[in-house]
Formats: sequence, structure tokens, C-alpha cells
Amino acid sequence: MKQKMRKAIGLWLAAAMLLSAAVLAPTAGAAEDTLSLAEADISITEVCYYNGGRQEPDMTVTLYTETLEEGRDYSATYQDNVDAGTASVTVTGEGIYSGSQTKLFTIHPRKVKAEELSIDKGSCHKTYDGEREITTLEIEFDAEAEDNVTVTYEKAEYDEPYVGNNLLITVSGIGFSGEDGKNYVLQDPNLELTTEAGMITAMSPEPSEFRDEVRLAKGYSLDVKSLFLPEWKGEIECDFYFSELPEGWSFDEKTLTLSAGESADEISMTIQLKGDDVNNDNKKEYQDRYYTIDVIAVEKEEQEDVFLSVEGTTATSEIKATVYYGETLEFSTQGGSSTGEDTFAVSIRGGGGWGSIDQNGTFTPIEVGKVLVSATKTGDDRYNDKKAMYPVEVTILPAPLTIQVKDKTAHIGDAIPALTAQDYTVTGLVGTDQLAQAPTLTYAATPDMGKAGSVAIQAAGAVIPNGNYDPNITYLPGTLTIQEKPSYRITLQPMEHGTIVSDLDTAQEGDTVTLTAKPAEGYLLDTLTVTSDASAPGTVSVKDMGEGIYTFSMPAGNVTVSGTMVPEEATPE
Repeated sequence: MKQKMRKAIGLWLAAAMLLSAAVLAPTAGAAEDTLSLAEADISITEVCYYNGGRQEPDMTVTLYTETLEEGRDYSATYQDNVDAGTASVTVTGEGIYSGSQTKLFTIHPRKVKAEELSIDKGSCHKTYDGEREITTLEIEFDAEAEDNVTVTYEKAEYDEPYVGNNLLITVSGIGFSGEDGKNYVLQDPNLELTTEAGMITAMSPEPSEFRDEVRLAKGYSLDVKSLFLPEWKGEIECDFYFSELPEGWSFDEKTLTLSAGESADEISMTIQLKGDDVNNDNKKEYQDRYYTIDVIAVEKEEQEDVFLSVEGTTATSEIKATVYYGETLEFSTQGGSSTGEDTFAVSIRGGGGWGSIDQNGTFTPIEVGKVLVSATKTGDDRYNDKKAMYPVEVTILPAPLTIQVKDKTAHIGDAIPALTAQDYTVTGLVGTDQLAQAPTLTYAATPDMGKAGSVAIQAAGAVIPNGNYDPNITYLPGTLTIQEKPSYRITLQPMEHGTIVSDLDTAQEGDTVTLTAKPAEGYLLDTLTVTSDASAPGTVSVKDMGEGIYTFSMPAGNVTVSGTMVPEEATPE
């Protein structure tokens, strides 16, 4: 993109370099012959904007005050130098220069001017809906060749929401999206586009949007307004032209309610939707419309469509659900017109499988496989029964089983604990189902009861109860922990006129502790009590060995020894 110019070297610098080369230069071809570009100063002198092509901006490469020339002193290779963002150029030495250096530079998004954007006039049309907003608008823009860019906007609205031509539309919040949208920005971030090509036409329902026939249950009423489009707003008057109403039929002009008699009659009704000029500018926002409809009295009407739902998902088309044996699924219905209850049914899908469903829609698997669940909205006095449009295929999966081995503890010197059915739990069994064969528990290695440590306890060999369970049982091991027996503290409470002495300060559970009573001269032991703070605290049994000697078996907890002395003339307890 530019011709690199090499600066002339001053005569004194040239002479110095020649002298240095003549005296100090190594053998030709040695690495010391070249100068490394690692210390070069690379300066990007051109600002880059996205243009759809590869960017190779002007730059200068300087080493020791000398400007180098591309193609003679170095070559340049580029990376990521098309899209807006961070790109890089790597300068690699040539000739007397060696090594390389990479320099980052920025490619800025292309700045789009207002005159580059135009509103598609063909998209500036909508049918009256009482709102100023328009959502069909399209903005045209010539992006770089083959770029995928869409012009977006946050708001586009008419100056007024009423019917008319050549209406002003203002578009704001303009931006760019699409795969290449990041490469474009507005020159003016607050740009607004306007056009006077806006058009709003009156609402005028097509004949295909009206019903030709309505069936009305005998003795029930029809809200004629329900036959209009939901979008038909405003105070719309209707005129109805009948042949003479059959006996028992009636029409309330104020509420637009038609009531059928008890006979199987048919009438023809013409409805006139009178247009309405909402803003009184002689342009109707609602066009006049006439149409004729037949009303037939029947024993019961057909309900609206009914859809089956499972766990909150409505089957508006064929859907599938899964459930594990032992779990349940909750079904319900959506839609319908009657006040009747839902009824559910289960049928065979093929390949086995069965289940039951109650009146509340709770499905309970009975056998692994596939079934179909269907539903019917029960009718009432006005409506017939209506079956849900789509059943739901349910796949019943085998229940997973997990066997968890319990952890155990023992003390040094104890016998190896036996492993029994009490040492594991089974998760996943349904109802009264039991394992066809219980698991075998084993130690991963023979426990060494002579020292502290731990050994894994493994389970294997269990057999599932029946085909409703996954045969690949999950086994979770436990651990036998061997630990020293804990020692518990013996506390002697101080007492008057004597003492109680213990042969031990601490003892393990089951050890024999000896207490000696030493009353003062002239006194006798009256009471001696040993209490424990073990998990089942209470008074510990003490045995009198005679001659002031007492013993007890150490419980699994700290103990406190207390007593009282009385004069010799008193009668001890």
C-alpha cells in the first residue's frame, strides 16, 4: 500500500559502521551478521475502517533510527484483518535483519451515513388497529458485497394512528444485526429516519373470516358479538334482519343476544357491521360489512378443540413423554367449552407396557414399555363430549436401583464386625417389591483390628425383583473405621471430713474403677454416688468390696464421684 523509504545514513555513522564491520565482523553466515527486529519500533500510521476487504495499513518500521523498507529489509503478514476488531501484522526480517515482531492494530466499523439508508415504501402500510406503532417496516441499505446485514430499529410509529395516506412515519433506535452486523455503525448514533409514505387502511374483515353456520343448543343463547373478529374495536352497531322468529326464539337488540327455542328450527340472519369514523375526519377506520349466517337449533353443540397436557406441556401436535417405573405423570386438558369433568384412558402402544390413570389425571406405570394416554372433555347439557385432538405416547422406563452400604465403626482389639442385611439400604423399590436375591457384603481387605485404620465394605450379587427394574444396579460402598477406644474422665468432687480416692483418672468403657474412702478421724462414709454424662446419663451402680473399697464398671461417658462423711456416733446410710 506504500513504498517504504530508507533513510540515508550520515557519513560519520557510515564510516563507523564500516570500520566496525572490517575489524569486528565474524565469519560470513554467522548469526551475529544479522540485526534482530525484536527491538524495532513498528508504528501503524493509517486508521482502518471496515470495507469488506483485507486491511494492510501504512506503517513504519524503525531500528536504531533507521527506517526499514518492506520487501528488502522485512516482509509483513497479517491476521484477522478483514472484520472490525483487533487485527495483527507480523514483521519478519530479511537480508541483514532477522527475527520477527507482531503489532496489533484496530479495524473500526464502517460509519454509515443517513443518506445510505432508505425506508422501503412498500412496507409502510398497515390495517387500522388504533395504535401508532408499525412493525412491518423495512430499511434498505447497501452493505459491502456478500455481507449478511439487517438494519434494525427499536421504534417505528405514525404521527397519528388513523386511516390516511402520505402519513409521517418516524423511525428511531436504528442499528445493525446479522452475521456481519458488527462491521457497521451509524455515523450519528441518534439518527432518526422519517418518511411520508405511510398508509393506514380501514379494518375490513374478509368473508373467509366469518362463519357461515352456527349451531346453537336448544334453549341456550348466542352472543352475536362473539362472531366478530377480536380486533373489531369501537362502538359498532349491527342491524339484524330476520324472517319471522320461530316460536320460543328471541333477540335482545341491546345486548345482541339471540336465544333459541326448544324446537329444532333454523333461521337465517343478516348482520350489518356499520363502519366507524373514530376521529371524525370523514375517513372510516372500520369499513361497512354485511354477511349472512345460518343459526341451527340442535340438541347439543360441539365443543371447541380439546388438548391433552402432561406436566405443563400441551399436546398441540403429537408429543412423547417418559416416566420411570415407580414415578407418576400428571395429565390435564386445555380448551373445550363444557363444564364437564375430564376423563382419561390408557391404551397399548405396542411392545409391552401398561399403566393406570385416575380421574384426577395421575398416571401410574404398571409395566415397562409404551402406552398411549388420551383424554375426553365430558359434555354437559349444552355440549357434546369432546375427545382431545392428540394423545400422548408415554414410555415407561425401568426403575433404577441403588444399594448403599452403611458405614460401621469398631475399636482396636474388637472382633471383626459381622456384615448382615442391616448394613445396607435399597433405594428405588416400588411398593412391596423386594430384591429377588439380596446382595453379598464383603470387606475389600481383611480388617486389621490391631491398629487404627479403615477398610471399604463392598456389595455385589443382588438380583432385581422383576422386569420393571434396571438390571444394572448401582452399588455405593461403605467404610469400616477402626479406632482406639475412647477414654472418659473420672472427676472426684471435694468433700468435708475426708476424701474419696480413685485408682484411675480416666478409663475406657467396661474398665473396672476402684474407689477408696478415706474419712477423717472420727468420721465414717455416709453416702457414695457415681453419676455419668453418657448418652443415657444416670447413676452408675457401685459395688461395696468392704473395708472402704468400692468398684464400678466405667460407662461410655465421663463420671463424677461425690460422697458425704458423718461422725462415727451417727448411723451411716
